[in-house]
Amino acid sequence: MPQSAFSAPGLTTATFGQDIRPDGPTSGARFLQPQTLGSVIRNTTTIYIRNWETICLIYILPLLPLAVLRAVLASEGHSGSAVVLFLIQTLGSILVGAALIVAVSDICLDIKPNLRRAYRRGFANGRLFTTYFLAVLLTLFGFVLLAVPGFVLVVWYMFALAATVLEQISGRAALSRSRELGRGFNWRNFGILITCSLIVSVLMAASGALMGVSEYLILGHGYQMLENILSEALSIVLFGPLISIPVILLYYDMRARKEGYGAAQLVEDMHI
Repeated sequence: MPQSAFSAPGLTTATFGQDIRPDGPTSGARFLQPQTLGSVIRNTTTIYIRNWETICLIYILPLLPLAVLRAVLASEGHSGSAVVLFLIQTLGSILVGAALIVAVSDICLDIKPNLRRAYRRGFANGRLFTTYFLAVLLTLFGFVLLAVPGFVLVVWYMFALAATVLEQISGRAALSRSRELGRGFNWRNFGILITCSLIVSVLMAASGALMGVSEYLILGHGYQMLENILSEALSIVLFGPLISIPVILLYYDMRARKEGYGAAQLVEDMHI
């Protein structure tokens, strides 16, 4: 798509063939700029609240049924089956991660996110699993050796999935790209990621406590299975995106700082 088409005064449905937000092409541009800790938290909250229906559906479809079944099996003592489902659920997280990257990218371009498009475009690169498994295996190996190498590898490879989806690379190339993007900002990115994770953990603990009190007042004791199911649903649907969106914003941040990345480049990456 020619850059001039993007830089026109307004974006139209004809321009993208999508449902475009009416508030103009610049409202999502702040998500593509260099970020601070405060702006990552603020922008994550904005993206999530304004688009929670689509974002939650992205998480619900592949992950929630598996999580509910796993909670039921665990409550009935079928721990082996629950572990197998957990591994399958981990595979499902690849689906979710790729689709969420597309949805957030659409939001940055003022395109209303669409569930079908998010999954279809997210898997345009069929080698997502190669990138994911390579990153996971290396990271697990780092944690087996010692916790510190494991955390280092987490930070090095945190952008590998975004690079696979948006830049259409995979495997070792995606891992190398992720490490190069974060070079010079690893401690800063790690601090932002940990801070966001701690905030989400506090929110999860508070909501879990509130849910437990409410359940006790309404139903009383003896509903452990229901507690497990509700806990899984909350952690996946409500809080899962709040951990993943900051990583996507930091990917944009690194490219903006090092490559002058902006809306025009994202349009090219999204093949709009």
